[in-house]
Amino acid sequence: MEVEKFACGWGLPATAQLGEGQALGNLGIALREVRRFEEAVDAHTQAVAAFRELGDRHSEGQALNNLGAVLQGVGRFEEAFDAHTRAAAAFRELGDPNHESQPLTAWAIARNERWLRRS
Repeated sequence: MEVEKFACGWGLPATAQLGEGQALGNLGIALREVRRFEEAVDAHTQAVAAFRELGDRHSEGQALNNLGAVLQGVGRFEEAFDAHTRAAAAFRELGDPNHESQPLTAWAIARNERWLRRS
């Protein structure tokens, strides 16, 4: 592990940036649980950016799926569809069909929920 390697633009060692991304993701989950949705969206968005900067597509996919779940919960369906689609694409690129199925399922549930709300 190269602790001396610095992540571009963040000024943090890559291991610290990974920890920051994980902490932001956990914060987003906690904020969603206490119904502070906009703050949860912000935390997950920051986590996505941190993992993207590191090139960690798996963690980025997980963060995108979590972001999609929060967006879906507040009725921001188009943004949720986009986040879930991007998450599925990340897992597809990695050749991980098990994880790819999670955002695809979430995407389908969000589509159904949007349809039910319009009825």
